[in-house]
This record gives sequence, structure tokens and C-alpha cells, in this order.
Amino acid sequence: MDEEFLAEIKKKGEYIFSELGGASGVESVSGVGLMIGVKPVKPVAQVLESCRDKGVLCLTAKNKLRLLPPLNIPMDTLQTAVDVIKAACAE
Repeated sequence: MDEEFLAEIKKKGEYIFSELGGASGVESVSGVGLMIGVKPVKPVAQVLESCRDKGVLCLTAKNKLRLLPPLNIPMDTLQTAVDVIKAACAE
């Protein structure tokens, strides 16, 4: 991996944190790089189902959504997924 690729990964992780941290229905966001956990206010199963219904696949880890997007995910795809997650948490 070169420095440019690593900088892009860092930028994407920071984007997720900035968008989901403090968003309506989000209790906390934690993680490193693109390995991110999102703890929603409502039960994680409800958020997971809503995301899945809107075409975004997530995993769960206890009471958090686990986000593990590919390192080379295009920014526009990432933005769409984050918007779906935000909406699912806020419902």
C-alpha cells in the first residue's frame, strides 16, 4: 500500500466518523480506519433490518453495527451507504 492509498482510507474513515458521530439516533461511533462500530439508540436489529431493506449490508457485534467496507470503496458509494445508515438510526 502506498501513502496516497492510506491517506484515502484515513479520509474515508474520518468522513464516516464526522457524519455518524452525533447524528440523530446514534449513541456512539468507535473504531480505526474503516473498521467502525456504530452504537444506535434503538435496538441494533431494527437498524440492521432497515439498512438491509435499503440495500446496505452491515454486520452486528453485540449492540453495534459493524462497518467493514472494502478499502477501495468509491467515495460516492460510501456516502450513499452512510446516508442510509444515518436514516436507519434516525427512524
